[in-house]
Amino acid sequence: MDLLGHDFPFHPKALAGRRALICGASGGIGAATARMMAKAGAATVVAARSVDKLEALVTELGELGPGPHTAMALNLEDMDAVNAAVESLVRDGPVHILVNNAGGPPGGALIDADVNEFLAPFQRHLHASHTLVKGLVPSMEKAGYGRIIQIISTSVK
Repeated sequence: MDLLGHDFPFHPKALAGRRALICGASGGIGAATARMMAKAGAATVVAARSVDKLEALVTELGELGPGPHTAMALNLEDMDAVNAAVESLVRDGPVHILVNNAGGPPGGALIDADVNEFLAPFQRHLHASHTLVKGLVPSMEKAGYGRIIQIISTSVK
């Protein structure tokens, strides 16, 4: 079972030979997306602020698909880290699939949020998204294959 308790029937080699970067993969939509990519045969790089939360996921992904599957510490609010991640990823080969799965605003009721506090995470995540796209698209073009999936939350618990 995957996202929302559904079993998605992927051909086990649909993404064979493809490498996917999944940001925000420590849980929820990001982890579910990584599972689906692994089942479809993609090698995955799962990224989140804390690698500790990703280690169990990497083990699970290895049981779902051949990989390789790796974890990467990546804080999307640290642009130096985002740039370094792009350089490292491209050095290791093309990233064919980018899943930008950034978090949203601070928890709490929208009506109680200060507009600047509400907008700040979106601005940071859009900056990171732009940097990742700009840095990874050339390797997608060179490889002759690329997919970009943008996910953003407008509210959190």
